[in-house]
Amino acid sequence: MMKPVLSARISAIAAALIVLSAQAVMAVTRSTTKPSDPPWDVIIGFIVSVVVLGGLVLYFDRLRSKKIEAVAQSLGLTFRLKPTEADTALPAGSYLANEGHGHSVSNVLEAARSDELNFTLFDYQYTIGTGRSACTYNQTVTKMQSALFHLPQFILFPETFFAKMGKMFGKSDINFPESPEFSRKFVLRGDDEAAIWELFNPALRQALEAHDRLTIEGVGELLFIFRAGRRSKPAELPAEIEQDKRLAALFFEAQGAVASDGRRSGAGQPPLPS
Repeated sequence: MMKPVLSARISAIAAALIVLSAQAVMAVTRSTTKPSDPPWDVIIGFIVSVVVLGGLVLYFDRLRSKKIEAVAQSLGLTFRLKPTEADTALPAGSYLANEGHGHSVSNVLEAARSDELNFTLFDYQYTIGTGRSACTYNQTVTKMQSALFHLPQFILFPETFFAKMGKMFGKSDINFPESPEFSRKFVLRGDDEAAIWELFNPALRQALEAHDRLTIEGVGELLFIFRAGRRSKPAELPAEIEQDKRLAALFFEAQGAVASDGRRSGAGQPPLPS
């Protein structure tokens, strides 16, 4: 089952057009066919429905891209509708890169690109399953890469997000008895539980409690942030960029606190994009 990212209003318009097109075709074909003829009204109606819906999806996807480009221009950021060869590798390092098939990257927005920090947002699509059981997911992903990050491998996701992920990652949830709200809202998993305990200090856990629907992945120099199964509206991007910058700063601060305790090698904090 496909889940195209359309608003309720757009979906209603698409459904109405499909019904009207099918009804019109059926009325014409019924008046010109014999009872023994193939069900051309059904066949043609289905074809028209697919064409109409496909055209609407394409139209609104193009409209979305134009709006994102306008946001990029207003913020002085770099925008690419079609990904470069390097852009196609943006999901690498995240579990999303290995999910399903039919992966595609589009609407690449560079919020920062320097020797110290690459900060990129992009739309990502992939499909799980085949045929009638196929389900296509679309979402906006933030990727930050910095040589000053020294993150243990971890993934943090809402308790309600894909209960099956517990089986996917095959590790127990890391809970913090002194932070019951954090442990209630999120599942936290990773390879090195001791390092994750050190990184997710009380200040970081308390800050993350204020957020919903976030999925955050970290490993080495990489930090990924996204709202699972959701593409950000173009108008929301400036606020989400600021939010993700603050989240990155929180991880740098937590990492610095670990280093200051002498438990892990130190790391500075790169200047985040203004």
